[in-house]
Amino acid sequence: MVWLFQFFITRKKLSVVFSLLFLFTMGFVNNVAFFRMYVLLTVWTNALAMLFCKYKPEEKGWKYYVLLTLVLVGGTMTQYYFIIFAFFACAVYAVRVALKKNWKKLLLSCVSVVASVGISTLLFPAMWTQIFDGYRGEESFANLSADGFWDSLWSYLDILNLQVFGGLFLFLLLLAITLFVVGKKLTMSQTVKQALPGYVQLAVPIVCYVMLIAQISPYKTDRYVLNIMGLLFLAMFALLIRLASCYSRQAVAGIVAAASLVLFCSYKDGVPHLYTSEADNVATVESLGDDVPCLYLYYGKTWRILPNYVEMADLNEIIFISDSNLELLSDDAYKNYDCLLLYVDSSLDADQLIQQILEQNSELSSSTKLFSHSATAYYLE
Repeated sequence: MVWLFQFFITRKKLSVVFSLLFLFTMGFVNNVAFFRMYVLLTVWTNALAMLFCKYKPEEKGWKYYVLLTLVLVGGTMTQYYFIIFAFFACAVYAVRVALKKNWKKLLLSCVSVVASVGISTLLFPAMWTQIFDGYRGEESFANLSADGFWDSLWSYLDILNLQVFGGLFLFLLLLAITLFVVGKKLTMSQTVKQALPGYVQLAVPIVCYVMLIAQISPYKTDRYVLNIMGLLFLAMFALLIRLASCYSRQAVAGIVAAASLVLFCSYKDGVPHLYTSEADNVATVESLGDDVPCLYLYYGKTWRILPNYVEMADLNEIIFISDSNLELLSDDAYKNYDCLLLYVDSSLDADQLIQQILEQNSELSSSTKLFSHSATAYYLE
């Protein structure tokens, strides 16, 4: 992050300050708290961005091709969503190289990409089976033609706005526009023109990545966009610093203050992956009593049930039904409830399933949503 900030704003101390500020934003803390491969995915995503910023399209040198191959292999072996970001990032860089008519570099870059695919396949041949025939791959390809794109996109934009900008994205965008409009047009035009290639290299892949993820992701969750949060933070505040630098030191100090405000505001809803709500969920289930019957409707693999084990641990009766056996709900065994704790996986149609259960149980007349943690819990009475 320090190198990337310094590339865009050419001021080392400020680069260190803003990099440290990002390390304490809720988005990054949440990423680390998740304790999975997404932190390493962020490293490879930033590395690819650094590579395309450091080596200009007209430059020559063998190091670029070696590093490109290594970064692509590293990212692919970490998480397959890296391939999506890498595709758009490489495409933008290829266009920039083509505009400079550096055909040799374009050809050798393509060779490096093909080499990275070959090396990745040799290291882990099963990757293609997982991507195209695995249940995650099948879900993603099925979602390509699914409805609800705009709702999904809005969900992801809301996640990024809160975790990266503390809910203040529109304020920061308005601030950037104001600084540009009010400032001296010649100076501002030169400032924007100098940084434009770098911003295009960052912005286009990020926008395309988020839009495609919004369409294909099985869940609308922060894990799939954690890797681009640093680049978003960089793009916004590097732009603000460049614009503020055309005014005065006080203006730059104001941008630092704005970044600090973002840091503070990003924690207003807590850190999701610290799961501080689990204690409340346990207390909620305990308040229903250990004799309340529990029906858990899950989708796909049984490991999806694991996050809810804590609150269900003391229940006396739990029945698990997978999505492939939902017809069992029509059996007489599920028509005699006078109350019910119902868990519904996020991939299932909760409204339809609740309605079915209510219709076939005369003693049940209403449902209350209790909480969402992996699956959503409802109390029917």
